[in-house]
Amino acid sequence: MLRKFVFITLLSLVFPQGYNMELVSFMDFGQDVSDITGFYQDGREFAVIGLQNAASFVDITDPSNPVELGRISGGNSIWRDLKYWNRHVYIGTEASDGVKVVSVDDPDNPTLVSTISDFGNSHNIHIDSDGYLYVVGASSYDVWIYDLSMPAFPQLVGTWSGEYLHDIEVYNNKLYGAAIYSGLFYIIDVSDKTNPVTLTSYNTGGGYVSTHDCAVTYDEQYLITGDESTGGHIKIWDIADYGNINLVAEYMTNPSHSAHNLYIRPDTNLLIISYYADGTRILDISDPTNPLEVAYYDTSNIEGLYVGNWGTYAYLPSGYIISSDIETGMYVLMSPLIVSPPEMQYSVDNSNFSLNMGESMNGSITISNIGDIESVLNFNLSTTPFSVTGGSDVFGNVWTDSNSNDDYEYNWIDISDSGNLYSFSDNDGSGESIPIGFDFPFYGENFSSLIVNPNGWVGFGEDNNEWDNTNIPSTNAPLSAIFGLWDDLNPVNDNCNSYCSGNVYTHANTDRFVIWFNEVAHWWTNFEDSYYDFQIVIYPNGDIDVNYNSLTGNHDATIGIQNSTGTDGIQVSSSSGFANDEKSLFFSSGIDWINFIGETSGQLDYGMSVIQDFEVNADGIENGDYTGFIKISSNGGSATLPINLSVGTGSEIMPGDVNMDNDLNVLDVVILTNFILATDFPSDSQFEAGDLNGDGILNVLDIINLINLILT
Repeated sequence: MLRKFVFITLLSLVFPQGYNMELVSFMDFGQDVSDITGFYQDGREFAVIGLQNAASFVDITDPSNPVELGRISGGNSIWRDLKYWNRHVYIGTEASDGVKVVSVDDPDNPTLVSTISDFGNSHNIHIDSDGYLYVVGASSYDVWIYDLSMPAFPQLVGTWSGEYLHDIEVYNNKLYGAAIYSGLFYIIDVSDKTNPVTLTSYNTGGGYVSTHDCAVTYDEQYLITGDESTGGHIKIWDIADYGNINLVAEYMTNPSHSAHNLYIRPDTNLLIISYYADGTRILDISDPTNPLEVAYYDTSNIEGLYVGNWGTYAYLPSGYIISSDIETGMYVLMSPLIVSPPEMQYSVDNSNFSLNMGESMNGSITISNIGDIESVLNFNLSTTPFSVTGGSDVFGNVWTDSNSNDDYEYNWIDISDSGNLYSFSDNDGSGESIPIGFDFPFYGENFSSLIVNPNGWVGFGEDNNEWDNTNIPSTNAPLSAIFGLWDDLNPVNDNCNSYCSGNVYTHANTDRFVIWFNEVAHWWTNFEDSYYDFQIVIYPNGDIDVNYNSLTGNHDATIGIQNSTGTDGIQVSSSSGFANDEKSLFFSSGIDWINFIGETSGQLDYGMSVIQDFEVNADGIENGDYTGFIKISSNGGSATLPINLSVGTGSEIMPGDVNMDNDLNVLDVVILTNFILATDFPSDSQFEAGDLNGDGILNVLDIINLINLILT
């Protein structure tokens, strides 16, 4: 799911500013949000943020350009807590959902793999450095402990009962717990996960709804607590001697506001606070008895007790801080106290390839970090058929649209004079299966027929009369389907009511198959005078277009694709914000003629470079011109590089043009020299271009001839 971001230059006019901290980017989700977490994986950085009925996964590798990849749906709740461990994200909520386990092995396609349902709900979760999950604020037992040795299938190993713990931190086999309703904090020995033992508890003096959260310093000499009430603030406790615990310092912003969550940045003396109405705050606690505010960014102008900054994640390797503001969304922040910004520089040796069918040729990209001296550049490379691309799925499908990508235009296909009327038995059931006219490849299967459902989707399996659209991929949604505008639509059918309107038409030829929803009405409840004119178009190569001609009134539709098992798919949108008049959406299964050689992600310290080789392969590709893109994502900027491939018979090969860029220059001399020295090996087309004297050998005579060609 591609989300637009707002540039900092614009944001600075709208949102409050800070001190020693600046806004890099912002993302609005169109609804209230809750907690946030992040993770680093395979050279990329990600944020996961809790929404009202889902968790959103966002690529923040380029912190100035966050891109939403997908969502995992769940029950409605204003509380979601999220943690990452070993290529999985764990989602807890106060809805009756248990804890959802989501695989992010392919982070572009987060996939729900299991659910821990021993308890109905929870308030917070925590994962320690040894890979144990702690669930607190559950309906029974106060702490549940799970072994994550098999991350997709957590195993219960122990529980603790004492009193309700609102939030916890586990460090060096000690659990530090905040008991919000009694004002106590607990220190519990969890070295034996099967039998946790309470070491001590202490009354902070805050009373009811006070001790909300806690964080322990890395020497375990001090515990920091935060109260959650009017005037709720930060307290620092000396816990070196459990028999003589003392309050040594306090910190407060506005007496009418409240702190929320506390975090200590590893290898620093920085305490980072999500401080509700006062935004993200950073304290220097190198002297715990004298905490000093050294940076802040206020994410909201809204005044109140439980408004503004909910959560913050301060542990990304890049040093960027991500924060969630309840009313406004996600913030990517940078503080010079933490971040040494990297800057990516790149070059490509060849972006134009001329090959015969079956031939291949290598190219390379050089990536460098030219940023600050102490910076680290995290980078990742991928291929895409689109210069502007939405998130991919496991199968490799990607998408773009005509509004965000200048390379593509709105592409309505007029079948008003040739379309065949498609009939429905009622407003929720598909009509008869109809032949496509060609084999359509979709998620590794070939389909020769399809069904059309009146609720705005086309399927290749069994019908599904579910009118209440959901997030995808999902086993509850229609399987093996294309969702052009999945909502409770009401076209003309055999059981029409007074609100049904519009017809569906189909038209096929050898080049494409068109399904046209012509001014189809929405079911009237809360959607009076809502009519939609759109079409779904499929092609023999597996490409899909969804064209929106006009959309009148409201909708809350799901748009995307998913496979036959509900385990893989792309959700472009699940709300009203995406589809609009005269807009086209394009899906593609990707490109397979550009392949990387070696690792596609890594880290670069300041001043370091890496060369990434890739292969362009014309095996099985028909004659013609093709363009694909190599995308470089990094925390120091991103780039999308066009790679052009011309596949022909070899009759148009330019003598001497051994790099196939349609130009003769010194680079051709260098490459031809490498062929002669056997440090590289030519394709058939390159050999033909380099053998300038036609003797069937590449040698110094060919170099002399090439130099003469260049000079003349």
